[in-house]
Amino acid sequence: MGLTFKEALAQKLIDELARLFDNDGSIITLLARAEIPEGRLRMSASMAPRDYWIHACRELDRGMVAPRQLEDGSRQNGLDRLIAAAADHYPGNDVLRPYATENRSTQPRQRPDDSSQAPPQRQQLEIQFLHALNVEQVRDLLQLCQRHGLRLEFDASSDDRSQLVFTTDGSESESTTEALLTISQQVLDVLLGQGVQASSRVVSAHFRDYYMDPLYVEGPDQARFELERVPASTRVRDVIRIVIDNYHDDFFPPDQTGAPRRAVLDQVNPNDGSGRRLSPDDTLHEAGVRPHDTVRVSPDARAGAVNPNRRKEALVAVKNQLIDFCDSAAANRVEFDATADDPDWPTEYLLTFRVPSVAPPAEPGSAPILIEYHEVLMTLPADFPVYAPIAQWQTPIYHPNIRSLDERDAPGLVCMGELQHSYRPGLNFAVLCQTLIDMAQYRNYVLHEGYNTAAAHWAQTAQGRHIIVDQLGGCSHEQVYGFDTAPPARSLTLRKLD
Repeated sequence: MGLTFKEALAQKLIDELARLFDNDGSIITLLARAEIPEGRLRMSASMAPRDYWIHACRELDRGMVAPRQLEDGSRQNGLDRLIAAAADHYPGNDVLRPYATENRSTQPRQRPDDSSQAPPQRQQLEIQFLHALNVEQVRDLLQLCQRHGLRLEFDASSDDRSQLVFTTDGSESESTTEALLTISQQVLDVLLGQGVQASSRVVSAHFRDYYMDPLYVEGPDQARFELERVPASTRVRDVIRIVIDNYHDDFFPPDQTGAPRRAVLDQVNPNDGSGRRLSPDDTLHEAGVRPHDTVRVSPDARAGAVNPNRRKEALVAVKNQLIDFCDSAAANRVEFDATADDPDWPTEYLLTFRVPSVAPPAEPGSAPILIEYHEVLMTLPADFPVYAPIAQWQTPIYHPNIRSLDERDAPGLVCMGELQHSYRPGLNFAVLCQTLIDMAQYRNYVLHEGYNTAAAHWAQTAQGRHIIVDQLGGCSHEQVYGFDTAPPARSLTLRKLD
C-alpha cells in the first residue's frame, strides 16, 4: 500500500510542498513532472499554498489518478508519484529525501580520474525565457510539448526568467537531435505568435537535473552564504561570478598589469577544511558537488606563502599544512608527497607529485614531450615568513613561468612575484602546493611576465591549445585571462547566513 493523505500530513510532507512549491507556475510544473493531470487540481486564486496542497493530496489519496505498475512489481499511487517527483527535484531536502525515486541518475558522477564508465549521454531540449511565464503560458507550453511527445524533466524558474528542460524517448543520435531541433523550432514559432520571447537549444546530458539546495558557500573573508535554488547543471564559473558580485574589488584586486584577477572554487573537505579545486567549465554535478556541501571562493594565486608572526610558528604551520595537503591529495587520488630536511624545524622540502604536463621539445619545431612526474624543491629563506618561499623545479618542464633547467641562473625557478604584491594574511600554505599542481597542468600560467618566452608562445598556438586543453586537462589562454567565450551566466540567488 502506498503513501496515504494522513501519513503525508503527519510527516510534514504537505507543509514541505507548500514551502517549496508556493506559486501557480511551480505547482503546474511539479504536476507535469509527476505526470499528474491537473483536472480537479487547478489552484484557486484565493487558496493559500498549504490549503491547495491539502486539497491536492486528499484528491490523489482518493484515487484521482490510477496507480502505476513499476518494474519491480509494486504499485505507485498518485500521491507517491507527486512526493517522489518533489524529492527528485530537491534531493538534498531532508524531509523529502526518503521518498526519492530509487536508483535515480541524480547521484554525483565519479571523479574524472575514476575508471568507472560514465552514464550514457542523452539529448534534451532546453527552452529559456527572457521573463517568467504566467500560469496560462506555462500550461499552454506544457500541453504543446506533450503533444510533440516531450516530457518535462526540470523547471529552473526564478522571479525574472524561466528555463524548462524537456526530454524524449531516445538516446543520443542524429535522428533524435534532428527531431528535437524540429520540435524546438515549432515551439518557438508558437511562442513568438503569443508574444513570448524565448530561445532554445538541444544539449547532451548524462543526468537528470535537480536542485542542490542546500549548497553553502564560503567567501574570501570566511563569510558564509547559502545558494538558493541552484540547479546541479549550473557551471562552476557561475557560482564564482555570483559570489564575486557580492564583494568589493579589494577582495579580488587586479594583477600588476591591471588585468582582472580570476577567482577559483574549491570543494571543502568537512573533516579538515582542505579544498579540492573545481574546473570552471564543469557543472556542479560533474565536479562531484553534492547537496549540503560547502564550496569556497578565493582569488586565484599565481604562487603563495603564509605570513605568521614568528619564524618557528611559521615553520610549524607550514609542516602541518603540508601534511594535511598530502593527506587530502591522497584522498582525491593525486600522488603528492613532501620530504623535509628536518623533523622539527624544516626549511627545505622536496615535493613530488604526478599530474600530466609537458617537457621541452626534443628538437626545435617539434611538439613538447608529455610527462607526468615532477619534483620541486621548496626552500624557506632565513627571512621567512617576511619573504615568500623559493620553489625550483628539479625535473624538466615546459612552462611560461618556470625557468628551463638549461638556464645558468637559478634553473627551474618558479615565478612567484605576483602573490608577494597581493598577499593575504593567513593564506593556507596548501595554496602553494595546489598552485604548483595547477601550473604543471597549465591550469595556471601568465603569458606577459614569464621566465620562458618560448613556452609562452607555444601555449598560444593551435598545437599548444590542443595539447593543453585536450591532453593535459588545462585551460586555454582565453580561459586563463577571463571567461569571455563562456555561455551566458545563470541567474542565481545568494543569501548571506548569520
